Amino acid sequence: MANDIVQWRAAVGNFYNRTQGLPKTCVFQMTPTTYVVHKVKQATQYLINLIYSIVIKSCNIAILIQSCISCLILLNIVVSYLSRSETTMQPNANSGSSYFYNSNILLNIDYYLFLIKLSLLSGDIETNPGPNRNDDSCLSIMHQNIRSIRHKLDFVKENYMDFDILCFTESHLTETIESTTLSLEGFNTLFRKDNSAHSGGLLIYVTCSIVSIRITDLETILPESMWVKITDKNREILLCNVYRQPHPVNEFWERLNISIERASEVSKHIILVGDINEDQLSTTSNKFKNVTMLNNMTNVIKEPTRVTEHTQTLIDPIAVTTEISVYDSGILKTPQHISDHYGTYVYISSNMPSVAPFKRKVWNYDRGDYILLNFLIQTTDWSFINNGNLNTACEAFHDKLMDIVNVCIPSSLVTIRPNDKPWYNSFIRRTSRQRDRQKNIAIRTKKENDWNVYKKLRNKVNNNEKIC
Repeated sequence: MANDIVQWRAAVGNFYNRTQGLPKTCVFQMTPTTYVVHKVKQATQYLINLIYSIVIKSCNIAILIQSCISCLILLNIVVSYLSRSETTMQPNANSGSSYFYNSNILLNIDYYLFLIKLSLLSGDIETNPGPNRNDDSCLSIMHQNIRSIRHKLDFVKENYMDFDILCFTESHLTETIESTTLSLEGFNTLFRKDNSAHSGGLLIYVTCSIVSIRITDLETILPESMWVKITDKNREILLCNVYRQPHPVNEFWERLNISIERASEVSKHIILVGDINEDQLSTTSNKFKNVTMLNNMTNVIKEPTRVTEHTQTLIDPIAVTTEISVYDSGILKTPQHISDHYGTYVYISSNMPSVAPFKRKVWNYDRGDYILLNFLIQTTDWSFINNGNLNTACEAFHDKLMDIVNVCIPSSLVTIRPNDKPWYNSFIRRTSRQRDRQKNIAIRTKKENDWNVYKKLRNKVNNNEKIC
């Protein structure tokens, strides 16, 4: 088996393509009974091997149960494959040992067996996918003490891009590091508060579909925090990302309490994430608990977020006010080379507004020079794609091809407004603005001529809307 995910996908695709070319009349090089027995023995042996390798070696009962279910599915496929009412088998006239299998629906047992093996070998099948929910009415937030984000962006892109808001503490950034080097696809807003290259620092990424603004007034109370206001259709949610140094100033908890109290004057919907360096599993650590109790907040993280050989502590809580409905919350186990803290997450009920306008690059294909494009493609030395692994070759090929395309096909940035109706084009938008400006002029001057101009523009907009 291939070790690279791209190669795995390619293997699945190649196997699937091979099965698609089979005719609906397939020849089995064995009798029907022998074929069934062969497949049952194959599935049984596979199950025995799984029991030995999983139970004897790792004692993972969850994967054992999952494997049993997969093998039962396989057996069901074998039986249903050979017992369909519209299916018949008869000897092959050309070969006494072969049998024709006629079916209106072609099922390839080996292909299903291959997929089951592949899914089990992947080792990352989710045994508890979480509660059923409508993602359109859900806001997801995660936090991770990242311990210098500059060299860990690849890990973030591979693991955290499904969340709506990403919060990081200990970013270890300075002003000399450009925000463009930290950009993530799909997140058009980046809030940062730098400390030094070796300690502290806060980051918040907000996805393109969310309208957000930073509230610096609340940060003056507690410099170790960063506040962001998220606009919902019916409310405003305040998100605080906070980092408490292992040896902070004595007034930290008092300042945190005042900061939350001030925030509650803006909105009662408050979420606090971060690294507070106080164990919430300890019965003697009550300072953060007192702050949350005074502000009607609850910590929704119940498991340790920092695990060492001798200790297990919960120092990365997520606290929410009682006005916020929580769907799900928990920890995200992070490799030690990324951070010695686990990540945390929360899903809350939300009715977010429609996606905010954003810029998109579009290609003007009508103005492309395709003669030049073909020439450059033919004369380019593509031998470099043979260097490195499959991922490196793919990226190199993509980058080189896009360089050629950029030379031959002009492009431009356009504003995409997802809130607009499909028929609301740029001409109607421009005419509507002219109408609105003319209305303001007519109201201010009160002249009949200005009102007549306004009415003509209004009728023009209405007629265009009807046509669309």
